[in-house]
Amino acid sequence: MKYLKTLTIAVFSLSLLAACKKDKQHYIIPADKRYLNHVTDETGKTVAQLTYYDDKKIKTFTFGDWEYRYVYDNNGKVSSVFSGNEECRYNYNSNGKIINYSIKGQVYSVSYNSDENSYSFTSFVGPTKVFLDTEGNCAKLIYGNNNPTTANFFYQNNRKGPLSNGGNINLTNYISLVPMFLVGQVEGNLLALPLDGFTGGNSELSTSASFANEYDSENFLLKSTTTTRRKTNKKEYT
Repeated sequence: MKYLKTLTIAVFSLSLLAACKKDKQHYIIPADKRYLNHVTDETGKTVAQLTYYDDKKIKTFTFGDWEYRYVYDNNGKVSSVFSGNEECRYNYNSNGKIINYSIKGQVYSVSYNSDENSYSFTSFVGPTKVFLDTEGNCAKLIYGNNNPTTANFFYQNNRKGPLSNGGNINLTNYISLVPMFLVGQVEGNLLALPLDGFTGGNSELSTSASFANEYDSENFLLKSTTTTRRKTNKKEYT
């Protein structure tokens, strides 16, 4: 009788362990709970890192030597972006469009064209114009003085990029004196919608690139290999 009782407990324990293991294997984090924390390269080195506020909006975004810290207004829009000790402040009109940004008291005007869904402003590469698609992603970028450069961006639709959640920082990453979009997001494919490729550009933005992306069963980007004429690099997102 004692043997039978011991055997029953053992079988029950094994069944419970197997059930727990099965649940763990099949548990999928809901799409709206997925937040990027780290990006590593092919050597395992961390090349990008994000932190979040309690409400899960992005707080800091570090890529290489660049670190950006985001502050939001009561409407959930980015009001300031800090890079080191430097603050970039944004002002919006009643329609939620950026009208200017300022750094160290210097105000830079921003003009929105509703017919083109574009913003014109000044960045470190000179006069800059960003064209947005219907989802707010950068579809085209024109920048430079005498001989402007045009870069076109292509995305893998119906997929989820590393920044699918965490608040919308796209616009202020496009519109700045040193746009985070150019500094790190394109190279790292660190966007809400994964890049498929882009054409055009110069030394700041390589002339063209293609992205070979791997996704999980929920269509979230897991790995991305970027190929340009100069180099190939791999990223993994966790």
